[in-house]
Amino acid sequence: MVHKKLESKLLRSLVTALPLLLAGRIAFEKLTDFDYRGNTYYTVKNLSLYECQGWCREEPDCQAAAFSFVLNPLIPVQETQCQLQNETQANNPSATAQRSVNMYYMTKLQLRSDNICLRPWAFERVPNKMIRGLDNALIYTSTKEACLAACLNEEFPVQRPTTDSGAAIGSEKNTLPVVFNTSIDPTLNNLTKTADVNCDKTGTCYDVAVNCKDTKIAVSVRTNKPFNGRIYALGRSETCNVDVINSDLFRLDLTMTGQDCNTQSVTGVYSNTVVLQHHSVVMTKADKIYKVKCTYDMSSKNITFGMMPIRDPEMISITSAPEAPPPRIRILDSRLREVETVRIGDKLTFRIEIPEDTPYGIFARSCVAMAKDAKSTFQIIDDEGCPVDPSIFPAFTPDGNALQSVYEAFRFTESYGVIFQCNVKYCLGPCEPAVCEWGRDSIESWGRKKRSVQNQTDEEKEEDMTLSQEILVLDLGDEKQSEFLKSDPANADYGKDKTVTIIEPCPTKTSVLALGVTCALLVLLYISTLFCYYMKKWLNPGKHLA
Repeated sequence: MVHKKLESKLLRSLVTALPLLLAGRIAFEKLTDFDYRGNTYYTVKNLSLYECQGWCREEPDCQAAAFSFVLNPLIPVQETQCQLQNETQANNPSATAQRSVNMYYMTKLQLRSDNICLRPWAFERVPNKMIRGLDNALIYTSTKEACLAACLNEEFPVQRPTTDSGAAIGSEKNTLPVVFNTSIDPTLNNLTKTADVNCDKTGTCYDVAVNCKDTKIAVSVRTNKPFNGRIYALGRSETCNVDVINSDLFRLDLTMTGQDCNTQSVTGVYSNTVVLQHHSVVMTKADKIYKVKCTYDMSSKNITFGMMPIRDPEMISITSAPEAPPPRIRILDSRLREVETVRIGDKLTFRIEIPEDTPYGIFARSCVAMAKDAKSTFQIIDDEGCPVDPSIFPAFTPDGNALQSVYEAFRFTESYGVIFQCNVKYCLGPCEPAVCEWGRDSIESWGRKKRSVQNQTDEEKEEDMTLSQEILVLDLGDEKQSEFLKSDPANADYGKDKTVTIIEPCPTKTSVLALGVTCALLVLLYISTLFCYYMKKWLNPGKHLA
């Protein structure tokens, strides 16, 4: 009878605490050389086991992480692969683990306990093994997580948590007064606990900033007191590190290519893990670990800068996304002045510009010139970035972060206005030129984006940004209609590179009406004169007979 009352009381306690169990602390259960089927939504290579587990801890959609490695004695760096799964059969009690070679499978758990182990995983599971005959008491719980939390919260030593037919069972040697702590977990809302997240137990606080560049990620650290130690990329402490001696401002440059810093890149997102270590050899609890990410936008959309810590207070995530500046078209004369009206044959510079202080480069293709009335078009740069006719519009050449082409002004037969239109896209760093064939010669035109193997399919889905610019082109004889420009001393060099405008007297309605009336009167007078002449001959025929 007493046993039934205790069992009923424990069941009521479990039902009351169940909503709180769903929002507990994060822990992991590890399997060695076994894994479960699941849906892999993210794969990263060359991470350490600690980094793989940290990525799954950070990602809210991750339910399990599969870490595999290849032992190759011929290379100094071990080849690893980390797979994040948003669905896994490990949560199904009837599922069976599959044997795998060189595999660590870690399942994410939400446990209501303050006694989570400090190592990356709190439990290690051995499939198809069970210890029987040592159970002193049985506790029936609704979930496996509740059983594991009871194991961690137990005041006396507990040998193991076990499960049987989907129902979780806890066992121990002594009596089992299970205690569920229903207080609010202070780590659940990490946005309210960020005051000390950047400070260690020695009182040193770190202000970390990220500057995303075209070839590297610059991580700058400022401290409130002099720092002695080192800063390095996790897993690359020998090839990517900086020694700090009594300094409150230091920086680590993470290369974006190669294996020196092992920076990972996926669809324009470059990430790495940085360690601030006090001791030159060993890592202690006072050290800080930061997750650094740079997001590069290859389209014209603006990305904001943000920084926030992840769920583990000892690792902080810093994300930076440099804004992609909008490009513009400028047409300059021989004195490098921006013009809007020119004459046929004037030497002009066609420029597509972005600011200099940006990690992006630009490339242009599919450029056309069209009449203002849009009746005539002429392609000057094709879809590959090559000039259609270099004698009319030469290839683009780089000038800093800008592209330019020097050409002679032209216009269409039926229109003075010429509208230029180009498709422009961004690339990270300088862009590769397109090699163009023109007759027997090969020329380079900066009209193609630098492609990498992993981003070729993504680039095909991006849309170009279209720019346009209008210019008025006059004929060589149009300046005769404005001779007064030449007589003006301020326009003595008019024939060189001055801009001109069309000046033509336009007839008014009154002048047209007066001209029409005058013409009509002249025609009437002519007809009247002819009529009078013939009538006079007809009325006086006798004079001609005599």
